[in-house]
Amino acid sequence: QTTTAIKKKHIRQAVRENLHSCEMLKARRTFAEMKQQAYRSMWEQHAAKTIQFMYRLWKGRQQVKRKLWIVDRLRLKKREKETKAARVIQDAFRRRIERDLKADKLISM
Repeated sequence: QTTTAIKKKHIRQAVRENLHSCEMLKARRTFAEMKQQAYRSMWEQHAAKTIQFMYRLWKGRQQVKRKLWIVDRLRLKKREKETKAARVIQDAFRRRIERDLKADKLISM
């Protein structure tokens, strides 16, 4: 009977160790999955921040381009007005010179 008691004792101990090992394996797997999920989550957050930064940078450049386009349009309009004003002044000066030349010709005759 002692041998059967010893065998049962060894069997119980083996079962306990097996259950303990099984629980340890489950705990390790759970920990590994949690660790992998945390790592994936960290990289997803990093990617999201990077994409947001890239979008903001692109949007800022688009706004700057738009503002520069508006400023260029205003400069072009101003240049056109200045050119028209210069032509008006030149035409007036040319007419005055022509008038003075005609008056000089009339006086000299």
